[in-house]
Amino acid sequence: SSNPKFVRVPKDFHPRMPSAAQQLEILQRDGFRCRFCETRIIVKSIHKIFSRALPEAARQGHTNETRHFGIGILTASVDHLVPYSRGGTNDSTNLVTACPTCNYGRGAWLLEEVEIEDPFNYPPIVDDWDGLTRLLKSSRTKPNKKQDDA
Repeated sequence: SSNPKFVRVPKDFHPRMPSAAQQLEILQRDGFRCRFCETRIIVKSIHKIFSRALPEAARQGHTNETRHFGIGILTASVDHLVPYSRGGTNDSTNLVTACPTCNYGRGAWLLEEVEIEDPFNYPPIVDDWDGLTRLLKSSRTKPNKKQDDA
């Protein structure tokens, strides 16, 4: 079988994902880099900004033909080290920043089962990379075109 065998935890065990605020804390703690492969990632809301600014180049559709995968593959996700389906919690000690490839590639497998080192065995790379959150700040401060015309 291609999937691990385990007893699924009931869905009402706890919330599936941490709050948006907790997810941002995890991204900041991890320096906006995947804790497995160290790739710089971008926050999800940046894709919306790119899509509005460059609708043809930064497509955000629901099918392969209408989606831009270059941006998608860099979009941050928060990964449970012990998967939710196996009883993993939203405690910060069970959550890490991950690129989509590292996050979804492991699925419901435990780190030991796929022989991946625990990313907490080494410190995150924290430097001036901000996951492009600076674009969020600048997009909030730009005047609205309709307000300019009034």
